[in-house]
Amino acid sequence: MSESVSERELRTSRTLTSEGDHLFQQSNERHQYIIRTIKRDIDAIILDVEDNPVVDLSIASTYRDEISKLSDKFEKEANTYFDFLKSYRTKESEIEHASFKMSFYALKAKISVVKQHFSELLPRRSKQESERTIKSHSSNHNSRHSGSTRNSSLSAQSKSEILKQTVKLETTKTRLKYAKEEADLLHREATLKAERNVLSMKRELDEAQSGLQAVKKALNYDLNDYGESYEPPRIANPVVQHADVDRISDRKYRSSHIPDTRNITERRTAEFVEQQRSQHASHLTENDFPANSVNFPIQSSGPLNPTARTLVPTGRSEAKKLAKFMVKKDLITSRLISFNNQLSHYSSWKLSFQHIMTELDTNTLEQLDLLIKYLGPSSKQQAQKLDVLMPIIRPLQIGLIWERLDARFGSPEMIESSLRSRIVNFPKLSNDNRKELYELADLAAEIESIRRDERFATIFAYFDSSLGVNRFVTRLPYNFQEK
Repeated sequence: MSESVSERELRTSRTLTSEGDHLFQQSNERHQYIIRTIKRDIDAIILDVEDNPVVDLSIASTYRDEISKLSDKFEKEANTYFDFLKSYRTKESEIEHASFKMSFYALKAKISVVKQHFSELLPRRSKQESERTIKSHSSNHNSRHSGSTRNSSLSAQSKSEILKQTVKLETTKTRLKYAKEEADLLHREATLKAERNVLSMKRELDEAQSGLQAVKKALNYDLNDYGESYEPPRIANPVVQHADVDRISDRKYRSSHIPDTRNITERRTAEFVEQQRSQHASHLTENDFPANSVNFPIQSSGPLNPTARTLVPTGRSEAKKLAKFMVKKDLITSRLISFNNQLSHYSSWKLSFQHIMTELDTNTLEQLDLLIKYLGPSSKQQAQKLDVLMPIIRPLQIGLIWERLDARFGSPEMIESSLRSRIVNFPKLSNDNRKELYELADLAAEIESIRRDERFATIFAYFDSSLGVNRFVTRLPYNFQEK
């Protein structure tokens, strides 16, 4: 019997194409808009009753009639919406069905309370009005009875019409109030969206500038390692400049042809400097070349050692660190994956996402933007609703969004139901289904890993019983079952 039920469920469950999913979303939004409009009118009456619990008999009667009509209309549209969701037979339609079912019964409970209030209010008022009517009739003359009845009837009709218009006016005022709030929210949403786009462009610009500076810095380190960015000090005095050039050339010649002799080097350098001074003294003033303004260090070097160790530049380590940091950042961001709306994958995806955010050292707003970016279609709608409804406390929305996602995708009951349906819908294997056998083993390993979490230990405990084990055994080939 259980096998036939599972085969029937397997036939009824289906996955929509992209066009079918788009059509489902459009129809779903249309149904939700109609139900939302009716619910707004009901909320307006409930709000008026809560603000003014003691009202006139006619107003109470009008309110009762209005809320009865709206209640019938709401139930009719709700039943249509339920049938629509059941007809699609997808996981998303099942989630929407469960969500709307909760709000449907909550609103019905509110309507029931208001109707109970009117049922208690109207009989008491009716009794008081009847007593006043009896006293009024007993004091009037019998000859005026028919005329007063007509006048009171006309007065009651006028009063009823006025009360209807009053109720309509109050309802319109309430609708206008909610329409203004909705327009304000839409305006704030558009403003926030524009500001977010500007902020995103600024962030991209800053990231590009930071990357350019980092590359320039890395290139500068490399040039320093090879000596290409070195510039010799400039000497304004031409005498000193010529002396320095000649000294360098003389050192080169001496290192290649003449043995290293300190006395010869000092003497030749002094002679050359004296010669240059005498040649340029005619066009130099005291301000141009003051006495003792130039100090020539006399350096001598011995022959080069061919066995000396090669100089290893130390500045390259900074460039390596920067390159490693940039590569690590790219690797970390490439690990971010979008949530596929699979209930059994939610816990591992959340843990991976939070771990990457810790490694990147992001702030709350950056985490919120990345979270919305890497959510799936259904989960992203939940996050965007909270992001639009509470823009003032945006830094605190990350916690609220995680709570909503935990309730919709991470609750133990929903994960257990999803895994159980996957087991039930898994086809019975034969000896040739080696690939499906590995898939069944992966499913069992997935359940085993989830059971290790303390939150799921209780609800997944029945997999240790014979009932839970038999769900897997019945999917195996007959020869495996015998083992």
